[in-house]
Amino acid sequence: MTIATGDQAPAFELPVGESEQTLRLADALESGPVVVAVYKSSCRASKVALPVLQNLRDSYTEARLAVWGIALDSPNITGSFARRFGVDLPLLIDEDGYPTAQAYGVSETPTVFLIANSGDVVWQTVGFDATAMEHLSREVGQLLDVPAVSLSASLADLPDRVPG
Repeated sequence: MTIATGDQAPAFELPVGESEQTLRLADALESGPVVVAVYKSSCRASKVALPVLQNLRDSYTEARLAVWGIALDSPNITGSFARRFGVDLPLLIDEDGYPTAQAYGVSETPTVFLIANSGDVVWQTVGFDATAMEHLSREVGQLLDVPAVSLSASLADLPDRVPG
């Protein structure tokens, strides 16, 4: 079962792509909210969602927002995905057996979570849905206490919905 809105987000520390760097959720939450997208490079909905999440991160110049992908792929495939789709978000690699995805109850990709500084999941969605992405942007604006940024320009040529 997927972690529900209001639940505490499970802690994790994962490597970033092919680098030696690791990122810890707890460290990021000390600065601000975190958007986490658990995805698979071969998933059509993930191919649509991750570039939109890139746009979300780029639209909020507020440095306190972190947007991360958690790949259910190898570092090599993850790097290829990032280059192909122009994504420069930190793309973390889940470990063998996908324990982080399992801790979050992910059964479809992408599954996207918005985690507040408190560590609580305050929003989530599965698959790609343009309306949900706009809602995510409004939620981010509220958490950062800044005006919400419209993602309509980045959503214009995309399908309204792609199931996960």
